[in-house]
Amino acid sequence: MKPSYDELEKRLAQINMILDAIRSGKVDNILGTNTLISLQPQQVDEALESSHRRLQKLLHNAENIIHSIRDGKVDNIVGFKNTFTVQLKKTHDAVVQAHHELEERTVDLVTANEALQTEIAERQQIEKNFKEKNDSLETFYKLAINRELKMIELKKEINQLLADDDKPPRYEIASL
Repeated sequence: MKPSYDELEKRLAQINMILDAIRSGKVDNILGTNTLISLQPQQVDEALESSHRRLQKLLHNAENIIHSIRDGKVDNIVGFKNTFTVQLKKTHDAVVQAHHELEERTVDLVTANEALQTEIAERQQIEKNFKEKNDSLETFYKLAINRELKMIELKKEINQLLADDDKPPRYEIASL
């Protein structure tokens, strides 16, 4: 069963309220059955503008029909009904098409979101590996420096012991 004009108008109003909440930052995600969809403000604006243009066109057509009736340009109500029905059908089809486009875009966004989540996880693993290797190199560097400092101290002690026995120093020690 096709939704009535009033139902479509109510749905559009609900969608507009949700989109306004998302755009204003009150809501940044829509939770579906099994998915979490993150919407970008530009995408929300585009969808809202598209819906707004379609609604404006429908209202404009309805106003034209009302003016035609008031001005006596519509000879009978059957002609009005047929014209209005055609316009309503076009509008309904446009809303259905917009809904399908939104669903397709939602699938695209979910796919892109999953790809980004995978990339983030990979980058976090790379960062973790890098940190571990960096920590290992830092530990090795500290051990090497400590070994060299200990060797210098031992050479100084040997040279001092030799000097105490009036012998020449065995090691030449460079100053840092």
